Amino acid sequence: MWCTHYVVPGVRIPHFPQKMKSENVQACLSIFTFCFMHRMPSADYWDYEEIPHNTKVPAADCWDYEEIPAFSTPGRWVLLHFVPSIIAYGNSRIPCFSKKITFFHSKSCTFNFFVVTLQPEMKIIVDTMLPNEWFGRLAEHELIPDTALYGESSDCGDTASTKVLEAEVLTTNFYKPVRKELLDKLPKLKLVTQFGVGYDNIDVAGCHKRGILVTNTPQPVIEPTAELCMALIMGIARRTAELDRGIRDNNVQFGLLRNLGHSLYGKTLGIIGMGNIGRSIARRAIACGMKVIYHNRHEVTSERLTSEGLTAEYVSQDELLRTADYVSLNLPYTKEVHHLIGERELRMMKRDAFLINTARGAHVDEQALIKALREGWIAGAALDVYEHEPQISDELKELDNVLLVPHIGTGTWEGRKAMCEAMIDNIVAYANNELDKMTLV
Repeated sequence: MWCTHYVVPGVRIPHFPQKMKSENVQACLSIFTFCFMHRMPSADYWDYEEIPHNTKVPAADCWDYEEIPAFSTPGRWVLLHFVPSIIAYGNSRIPCFSKKITFFHSKSCTFNFFVVTLQPEMKIIVDTMLPNEWFGRLAEHELIPDTALYGESSDCGDTASTKVLEAEVLTTNFYKPVRKELLDKLPKLKLVTQFGVGYDNIDVAGCHKRGILVTNTPQPVIEPTAELCMALIMGIARRTAELDRGIRDNNVQFGLLRNLGHSLYGKTLGIIGMGNIGRSIARRAIACGMKVIYHNRHEVTSERLTSEGLTAEYVSQDELLRTADYVSLNLPYTKEVHHLIGERELRMMKRDAFLINTARGAHVDEQALIKALREGWIAGAALDVYEHEPQISDELKELDNVLLVPHIGTGTWEGRKAMCEAMIDNIVAYANNELDKMTLV
């Protein structure tokens, strides 16, 4: 709704000398509010620095302050540029965080200033797999549960379904495909923001063709995913899950040469995909006394490795598979790397080597992996992701030399909350037209 009265915190626009009030300006001043944040610099006509809420500004012929911060609440903003007798109006948004607005007014009738005002809030389709309270920063906007989009609830009603058509922002995650059929239901969509770093569930090309922005949350996923990868390496090497099951089934005996696993110290970890997550895993592996080799689309510069305290050798993928004791997949999914690890690659690995996948299930030919585990081509595997997720092959479940977890790479309370905050950061940046602050894909 248009701001016709005070905005808290804020003050009313001061009135100007009569000679400055053209008919157009006069009409507009009656419906716009000039919003301030926290403090205004002192001036000749002020005897205080902090303006109390709902305080009217006294008339003044002269203003000697500049750089007045805009109203601090995120939202959609209209930029209006006034000059004597002329109003230039545009629908562009301006940032409302930490940006400055310059106000200039003098007795010489030179008149040039900006006014910001709140427009109707955005309609945002929110992911109902996340707690409602996590979206508190978006409270000023209209939040529509995505059940209205996917038709998962009869409680949505026609009103919610109609609101979907007006939605400007869609939040989603790797379990919810965003393909052409869904995009066609959202004619006013301008932003798709992914909860997570991988975005193979989104038709990015289709979004870009329609001018729809796509973002992800790469930063918060790094450390929790690296933690899980190391946990899986340790778990499969030392057979922790297998022996836990055995104890519960009364099927484990104690003894000096019973229940043996393999060490990490002195062994070689081969990382395929040396991005942020891969390097975070390397840091942990080095701390465990492991040698790190890696394969990547592009060799990581020695300067970058040194700056992050890493010692790692770049090798071909085939050499990595032949020499690594542990092979970790940490690359994004594209159709070019579908079944990156198949029968040929598994046969290249050492018989006492382990495969760890915390990236995407389709990197691995699952049937070839099952055969390799059954026939002893490799010692074992640890998987967080699956080719036909969320379905997991019964054949995998029957094997003791594979450690299975249900896609929990970022599955910590801290990690998931941070991902939601990063997703909201993208929405706020979009609302403020701050594309440089968005993690665009």
